[in-house]
Amino acid sequence: MSTRIEESCKTKAGDRWLYMDDETMDMLKEYRKHYDKVAKSYGNKWNYFAKAVFFSTHNPGYFMIPSTARNWLHNFTKINHLPRIHPHQFRYTAISLQLQNGISITEAAKRAVHSRPDVTLRTYSYTLKDNDRHCCEVVTKAIPKMPKRKTG
Repeated sequence: MSTRIEESCKTKAGDRWLYMDDETMDMLKEYRKHYDKVAKSYGNKWNYFAKAVFFSTHNPGYFMIPSTARNWLHNFTKINHLPRIHPHQFRYTAISLQLQNGISITEAAKRAVHSRPDVTLRTYSYTLKDNDRHCCEVVTKAIPKMPKRKTG
């Protein structure tokens, strides 16, 4: 049996604004139209007070149970011959990509809502193993080329 958590975020940092790119915002706007259409079709049976972004149609307007999303993703990967993944892996991937592409530990920690940057570093340090080469390249590009001296 699945459970859901309807409490607030674990820390005050969880309540925050996040920047989203235009494509993601367009998808969310499209999803909002879908949400409104489904909600309207249920009339007064829809629970607007739950404020569930991802909703159940078995309990109209209430929160979707986590197993529904996991099952959908499992079926999607199976149909498309992709490796099976857990929805939380999207979070791991996003944070890893941020760190591998030069986002500071502090900024990645804020977006991940880790209480302290050392939590992010401890959890994701494995993603930084190849950063030594990148560090060298950054420094090399930042230092202006010195003119070669003629000797002799």
